[in-house]
Amino acid sequence: MAAARQAMVDHDLEAVVLRVAEGGEPTLTIALGESMTGVPATADMHFRNGAVAISFLVTLLLQLVDEGTVGLDDTIADSTAGYVDCVYLPSTDGTLVADPSKAWTEADQLDEAWPSPCGSSPAPAGATPTPTSCSSGGR
Repeated sequence: MAAARQAMVDHDLEAVVLRVAEGGEPTLTIALGESMTGVPATADMHFRNGAVAISFLVTLLLQLVDEGTVGLDDTIADSTAGYVDCVYLPSTDGTLVADPSKAWTEADQLDEAWPSPCGSSPAPAGATPTPTSCSSGGR
């Protein structure tokens, strides 16, 4: 626990949730500090890997560059043509305002992106997206 407290000082951390496992089984889980002002961190809190995910994405991007799938000079539009951005759909605005910390399930996101059973399929880079056939009966 002393190492966790020292890490808080050394790295100016507001909170630490620490788990020690042996053989895959947790032997100790502790929480120190506050997760938000006035809200103590607890051992049952989840870690949101927001900043950690960036290194995962960069690693994936560089693997795709090595494979020749994308290039570092490609635009985002070249790789995402035809995909719907679920986060910025007007239909989600009311939910985001009413419940900014809503945990969106995969089904929620797909329903927002493709509200009809027909949906939309990704188009090749530079092409205009077109609706998919409804013969398959859904997504």
